[in-house]
Amino acid sequence: MVINRKELSRQVSRQTGVELKTAEKCVVALLVALTDALAAHNTVTLRNFGRFGVRHIPEKAVINPRTKECMTAPAHWRPVFQPGAYQKQKVNEE
Repeated sequence: MVINRKELSRQVSRQTGVELKTAEKCVVALLVALTDALAAHNTVTLRNFGRFGVRHIPEKAVINPRTKECMTAPAHWRPVFQPGAYQKQKVNEE
């Protein structure tokens, strides 16, 4: 099952007892704050949940599978997530 932003907002609304519009604003605000922090190359740690951060990927040589041409992939930053112990435990429960 895939949960989109709207469904996540519904779940937050149900669990907190706030209106759906308020819950959606909170979800959007959280995601924007998280994105802004990652764009500034900061790490965001949420206790018992996990850590969001960015990792630098250096430039490297790659081969285009269609043309077999050797190319250079530019260096870039990639967002990463490391789950916390509680989240790992909940995911592995049967």
